Amino acid sequence: MPILNGEAFLERVLGGLAIQATRIPWDFTAADCGSTDRTLAIFEAARASFPVPLRVHGIHTSEFNHGDTRNVLAALTEGELLVFVTDDSIPVGEDWLDQLAENFRDPAVAGAYLRNVPRPEADVLAQVFSEFDPGYQPGRQVTTLPDPATYDRLDGNERRLLYNFNDTASAVRRSFWERHPDPHTDFGEDIIRCRAMLEGGFKVVYDDRAVVHHSHEYGPEETYVRAIIDGAFNAERLDRICLHAAEEIDVQVARQSERDRAALVAQGYRGAELEREVERAEAIRRAYFKGLLEGGRNPKRFRMSTLLPSPRPRVAAIGVPAELEAGLRARGWELTDDVASAEVLHVHGDGAQQRALLASAVAERRPTLWTVSPAFAREHGFAKALLGADEFGQPKRSERVPGGLDLAPKPAEIPLEAWVWRTDAEYADLRGAAANRVVDGDTERLVCTEVRYRALAARARSFRQMDLRGIDADRLEGAAQSLDATRLLLREEGAAAEWDLTATSPGRRELRIFIDSLAQEHHVQMGGQVFLDGEHVANLGPFRGCWADESRALRVPVVLGAGVPVLRLHSGFGSSGAGTLRVSRILVLDPSVSPGAERPLERTCDLRGQDGTPDGPGAVAQECDMVQLGPQRASIHWQIEGIGTGLHEVRVWLYYAPEEVHLQQSGRIVADGLPLASFGPLGPPDGGGHREVAIVVDLVAPSFRLGLINTLEPFGPPGICRVKRVLVRPIDAGTPVRIKPFQRFTRRPVHVDAATPLSAEGSAT
Repeated sequence: MPILNGEAFLERVLGGLAIQATRIPWDFTAADCGSTDRTLAIFEAARASFPVPLRVHGIHTSEFNHGDTRNVLAALTEGELLVFVTDDSIPVGEDWLDQLAENFRDPAVAGAYLRNVPRPEADVLAQVFSEFDPGYQPGRQVTTLPDPATYDRLDGNERRLLYNFNDTASAVRRSFWERHPDPHTDFGEDIIRCRAMLEGGFKVVYDDRAVVHHSHEYGPEETYVRAIIDGAFNAERLDRICLHAAEEIDVQVARQSERDRAALVAQGYRGAELEREVERAEAIRRAYFKGLLEGGRNPKRFRMSTLLPSPRPRVAAIGVPAELEAGLRARGWELTDDVASAEVLHVHGDGAQQRALLASAVAERRPTLWTVSPAFAREHGFAKALLGADEFGQPKRSERVPGGLDLAPKPAEIPLEAWVWRTDAEYADLRGAAANRVVDGDTERLVCTEVRYRALAARARSFRQMDLRGIDADRLEGAAQSLDATRLLLREEGAAAEWDLTATSPGRRELRIFIDSLAQEHHVQMGGQVFLDGEHVANLGPFRGCWADESRALRVPVVLGAGVPVLRLHSGFGSSGAGTLRVSRILVLDPSVSPGAERPLERTCDLRGQDGTPDGPGAVAQECDMVQLGPQRASIHWQIEGIGTGLHEVRVWLYYAPEEVHLQQSGRIVADGLPLASFGPLGPPDGGGHREVAIVVDLVAPSFRLGLINTLEPFGPPGICRVKRVLVRPIDAGTPVRIKPFQRFTRRPVHVDAATPLSAEGSAT
């Protein structure tokens, strides 16, 4: 239990733990972070009658961190199951601990968290706000990572729900923690931990049978501050923007206000009392959404960590004191002088040799732990802080970095993860009541060093090697300009941008390039070319803008060589100069450690009706990029290039006007003249609107001619088909494809013509 001034609920929490009737051997350790109230006295009073050993480990308030403090607690204990509780989470029932441990009978379960229930005396709004919180809901859930294709398509909101975990009361298997210590973070260590569990192939359990009484009663001001932290965490760690504009605040408040009013009425509130509580709820909700908006504006993006293959990474220890080295070796660590083969570098001391070695580590992007003397730390303003950059490579106090280390200004070029920390004696005068420390300095030094080794290695092993914004481009050519804090615009008259991929290593990698499309640009052709070290590796598009704002991701598998690779994006195709690109983000991934590493190269072809070649007197171009086929017989064809082979989804959007309700709508989709599927006859929905025809095909060639004909003999005369959009995208074999049930609009089932083979082998899908 990490705790700071927890006297309000601590006695009830300890009382709930003391009545546990489990036969499982357990103990209790707290990390007091400098409490000034009765917290320590409550612990001392409970120690004598507590059923298991109760220990309190003291740290200074400045040393507290949600991730690191839990790491220290885990390292100072020996149980296989690490149960974390907060100082305001009150266990309910004497079988609480047994219920929690029961989930780990399944060896695939790495973590479990429990249901929260508002305290009986909680404020009414605390109860109302908890009704839609996933951590307060009934029903046991077991979560696993979806298949790679589905997982890759999840948006930020879906991923946030997938990673849901709550450290108010949770448990983690020690064998997992040793391969993935909690990250150094002020918020959200449980969410990051859950992501690592799922991506490592483990299960995560939400168990509603084990309950804690836990709730908060924050006013608007405190809610606003906490929401800023929450919004920043979602942006920095999950790349999820909760709110995009201030106009969304009123919309969200109005939606939540309806729910809050209904919940208050259900609890018996009426009249003036009801209106008073609704007004109070709206003020808190508004503060929350304002904070999310403010926090989401943070441009920093952190690399996620990955499970270590072994709980003890190989360490190169340079200048480490003999007693520390002997202690580490006695605990099973492999220390070496070979810097090149080590996963973590530990440099002890601040002499010229150590600074030179550290400068080399910066250049090689090696995770490094740097131990300096107390005098050096005081001189340069270092406490338990990070050297020049925080743990995920963002600039931090680089003006204080000694020895002339050249830390580049761009965050993605600073992947160094170097800790600077003082000796325990430096904090002896700050900790005050040192008598409550139950761990001797040498043991603490060993376990803290071990945790730092693991944490550095886990972050360095992240499959995301680089994470660049569009505006991080090193060189611009032609009509290229910055749009905002992240995006770069390459205009259609021809422009190019280059990024130096400095923070990468040689080997097989995956480039992921994100292109943003805005709804008002649906008429603009988006397209370009991708070059790596001067070699053409992929095309972007051609495709039109979309009818709603969205981001497209192009995946390009590449092999990086030695040196600094140069990525170049060029708007347009060849010498045509056509195309407009809004580049928002570029990722360089290591597929050997990323979930679902083997993914198909996604070259999606997104075309409008007018991008095709019409044929016949009934084919007429219309506004909004549409082409009308009919009422005479007509057809339209699109030449699909470089789309790849294998399973693809072909989706066609049709539009019908309200006055066409009496017309028969029918047609046939063909590829290279061979029928793929037919639809109709059918009438349009009342009032007109859009419909989609979606089929799955197995392509045997990277290019083909896709066509649509506005008749389906022998069902009668041709009708009118207004073709608005055609999308061809790859899908993974064995992955369920979410196709809208087109049959619900038809008067007869969809007919798929499988008589004519699509391939030389005679197979058709």
